[in-house]
Amino acid sequence: MDGICWGAPHLLIPHIPEESPTAPTDAIIALTTVDIAAPAFGIGMCWAGLVNMASHTYKPLQEYYTLPKGRIPAHAMMFGYPRYTPHRIPQRNPLKVTWR
Repeated sequence: MDGICWGAPHLLIPHIPEESPTAPTDAIIALTTVDIAAPAFGIGMCWAGLVNMASHTYKPLQEYYTLPKGRIPAHAMMFGYPRYTPHRIPQRNPLKVTWR
């Protein structure tokens, strides 16, 4: 059983310049845009934090990616067509907030 990606058929792993201070933020912005747009095409997305962590610490996985020199993986998302389609947002109790 796949306890990391839970059978997701695809992974989206952008790669960024290793020395760029703004590239990690740019990658998050790009993945967030994909995450927001995907449901319009019937695609389910899920951030893959364990894959991201392994991408930075597990040497065999880094070698598997065969990225160009000077590039590193930045974050990860699983995606595919969901098995179940939500039909409505679950009911929530109204939030009671008191401002002082």
